[in-house]
Amino acid sequence: MIRVAFHKFDLEGALEFCGSLKELGYIVSANAMATINYSNDELQKYVSLCKDNNVDYMYIADTYGCMSPDNLEQIYNKLTRFATDI
Repeated sequence: MIRVAFHKFDLEGALEFCGSLKELGYIVSANAMATINYSNDELQKYVSLCKDNNVDYMYIADTYGCMSPDNLEQIYNKLTRFATDI
C-alpha cells in the first residue's frame, strides 16, 4: 500500500497521482492533511476525487493536533454522507 499525504492546495494533483498509482496496481490511501481546515465543499470534492481515482482508503488527519472528538465525528459524518450521495 502507498499512502499519499497532501495539503488541500495539492488536492487535485495528489488524487490524480493516486489514480496513476492505482493503474499500476497499487493499493492506495489518500491522507488529506489538516482535515479540520477543509470546508464542506472541499470535503465533498475530496470524496468525489477519491472515488474518481479509485482510492482504496481515505485518511482523516489531525495534522496540527487541534481536532476534538466532536470535530472528528462531524468530519467523518460529512465524508460518509458525501460518499453515499455520489
